[in-house]
Amino acid sequence: MRRISDICRAVLLNVPLILLYGGVLIFTGMVLYAYFMVRNCDPLTAGYVANGNQVIPYFVIDVMRDIPGLAGVFIAALFSGALSSLSSGINAMAANTIEDILGGMLKEATQTRITLFAKIIVVVYGLISVGLAYGAKNLKGSIVQIALSAMGAAGGPVTGLFFLGGIFPQANWIGALSGGIISLAITIWIAVGSVLYGKTAPLSPPPSTSGCMSGFTSNVSDILSNFTTGEHITTMDYFYTSSPTTFLETHSSSDVTAISTLEAVDTHLGIYDVSYLWLGMIGFVLSIFFGLIVSLATGMNKTRKLAESLIFPCCRSFWKVQFSESYPPAFHGQLVTKEEQMKFAGAEAIDSNVVHPPPWNRSWYLELPVEEPRPNTK
Repeated sequence: MRRISDICRAVLLNVPLILLYGGVLIFTGMVLYAYFMVRNCDPLTAGYVANGNQVIPYFVIDVMRDIPGLAGVFIAALFSGALSSLSSGINAMAANTIEDILGGMLKEATQTRITLFAKIIVVVYGLISVGLAYGAKNLKGSIVQIALSAMGAAGGPVTGLFFLGGIFPQANWIGALSGGIISLAITIWIAVGSVLYGKTAPLSPPPSTSGCMSGFTSNVSDILSNFTTGEHITTMDYFYTSSPTTFLETHSSSDVTAISTLEAVDTHLGIYDVSYLWLGMIGFVLSIFFGLIVSLATGMNKTRKLAESLIFPCCRSFWKVQFSESYPPAFHGQLVTKEEQMKFAGAEAIDSNVVHPPPWNRSWYLELPVEEPRPNTK
């Protein structure tokens, strides 16, 4: 993407897709809970699955095993979606590693050598991903929850750094670095503590195991016929019409004990019970807070003139700061390379990596001539 408008359009298009993805997850969880509640069979308690993350594959295989091909299509779609996302993520991490971490070391390297290093890094990241996948099967919590916790713990502080620099011109590099590290350490501490010591008891009563006598070999067509013929009992009807005696008769003592543990007094820190959805916001706020505190303690930003393009437009008039003419990162909303910037601006470079732009004239770069394509004389 060479234009900023294309990047903004891609980001805005991602918002409804994320909402749709979350809605599908919520609806799937409701369907699974209602299905096993009405069937009186909890596959996790009954021992049919060893981990809660295996409930959805078990549900698909249990319900669709009599329909030829559907279970295989589900498994194929599951692997295809995982591999496509994993491959793009690994390639992106390899490109970032080459550009941001090893860029100085590979400054004099040829393109062939850089490509070889990129392929090696892809293989290393792939092996790490395979190792993490083997370890993920032993996790007791939800995979989606753990993934969102990791992204929130890491993404919140990073987002806070951008807002710290875009809102507060007083922030310096010491405050930004310190605030990012402190907030990252706190969010990781909360995320790990919530997985190890946080509440794991379900909020809803667990389904009974009285309907699991026939186990995995039960006739699925008979089960599905109970939803279309005979008396229809919904999950809400089950709760409203069941007496305490019926509840105790249809639930084992272990189920009642699991529910009673919700009322027990917790001895761990209450911060571990904070929802994983708040980790990003916590890291965001802490990054700005500690960044400002450290910046004020270290003398704030001593730059006499700050580039106006580095501060959000809504905050420029609020601060009494003398801004300098900013060096634009784009021409006519189109992203350009460093060499093109040097060509148009007449910039002088000490070396190939450091560009020192001259004082910028806004009226000049807004009216840059567009180079006409040369006719093909061949």
